Amino acid sequence: MRTGLILIFASWATFCLANGGGYGSGVNIQGNPSSGAVTSDKFSPLNLEKIEMQTEDLEIDLFADTATVRVRYDFFNPGAHTVVSAAFPCVALESEMEGDDPNASKRATFTDFTIAADNKSLLYAVKKGDAPQVEGIQEDLDIKIPRWYAFQLDFAPKQHRVLTVSYRAKYGKYTDTISDQEHAYPNTLTYLFSTAAIWAGPIRHGHVVIHAKSVDPNAVKIRGGKPGRFEHPSKDTWAWDFVDFKPTFSDDIAIETSPEINTYSSVQGKGADHVEGGQYLSIGDRWQFELTDFKVSASSTLAGGKYSPDNVNKSSGDVDLDSCWAEGVAGNGEGEWLEISAKVPVLLDTLQITNGLTVSDALFRANNRIKKLDLSVNGGAPVTVQLPDQMDPFDIKLPETKAVVRTIRLTVREVYPGTKYQDTCVTRIRLLRNLTQAPAISPVR
Repeated sequence: MRTGLILIFASWATFCLANGGGYGSGVNIQGNPSSGAVTSDKFSPLNLEKIEMQTEDLEIDLFADTATVRVRYDFFNPGAHTVVSAAFPCVALESEMEGDDPNASKRATFTDFTIAADNKSLLYAVKKGDAPQVEGIQEDLDIKIPRWYAFQLDFAPKQHRVLTVSYRAKYGKYTDTISDQEHAYPNTLTYLFSTAAIWAGPIRHGHVVIHAKSVDPNAVKIRGGKPGRFEHPSKDTWAWDFVDFKPTFSDDIAIETSPEINTYSSVQGKGADHVEGGQYLSIGDRWQFELTDFKVSASSTLAGGKYSPDNVNKSSGDVDLDSCWAEGVAGNGEGEWLEISAKVPVLLDTLQITNGLTVSDALFRANNRIKKLDLSVNGGAPVTVQLPDQMDPFDIKLPETKAVVRTIRLTVREVYPGTKYQDTCVTRIRLLRNLTQAPAISPVR
């Protein structure tokens, strides 16, 4: 099994053609950028003002931890033979580019990125930017553009060319921490319409559709752009059709996909709410307790030292966010198990599992995922659970009991076979209890 990313971008959950909004040489500029050129390490646009962007069709699917983006452009060259140099901006939160956290760049990543011109794959190169901060959403969210993914397109006279792009992006995340209390702002996907402004004339027409696939539609908010621009034809869909659109910075949007979350160490609980080894989560208007202090053992582990069962506890603080557990026997791993042991037994009602290797769509499909598992609590009779074949987390309701949970064993019974490898993987496990009322919490000192 290979766990390396197919493509790694220092970018943050956003996409658009690096072709406008006053962008040139990786900085915010004014005037005609046609004198620019692609140098050895820095991008500058070339000849974009000679080519018309006639259509932009954008589709965004919002999943729990990531979004998929698909966009189709139709370009037209009204004049003589022209070669253009354009690029995609790779955007990052300023906070995600700072510090020594080795996972920072992984939180700002595109995976499964493809770009094609007229249905043929297109070559590109990574170019540096000067990480400018500009107006609108970009300034509001403190967004920088540290890199560009540059390519060239050759246009014959009067030629139409179709450019298509697709990728999966992790959401931008920002948290404030004070002592044992953490405040997480909404997960956010940013899309920069402003970069289309350098192409000749307005965008003739376009269609944008956003789907809430496995996020709560009630939590989705679209910031930026003109009020009322997006219609809401169904509970989980937002759409916008436009004609003769000349985008500016004020047209850029940020799509929030989650409520704000406040996290409190469970040791801040008063009286009966004082629990060791966990945390309380205030998610919008509901509360959860999450057990974070647990160990994980396994019947086998794939050789190589990268696939430890403890990788599934992403709250441990020393685990690579893109790591996983993988069983280590020949075949598909039926009968192999993971066992979770709580250091301090507590009441729990939900086990949330992120199935498979979720680094990318390609690696998710390449490796086995669990289809059916047997779940046993405290050594009791196992219950068979079928998991959907998805990268998103899936909640499993634990058998009802008044007893505290000491151990949970998950045994693989059937798998969704990988297209390339037989290794069965699990990326993350969370242990939760839904609370009917807010816990009593001592204030942060």
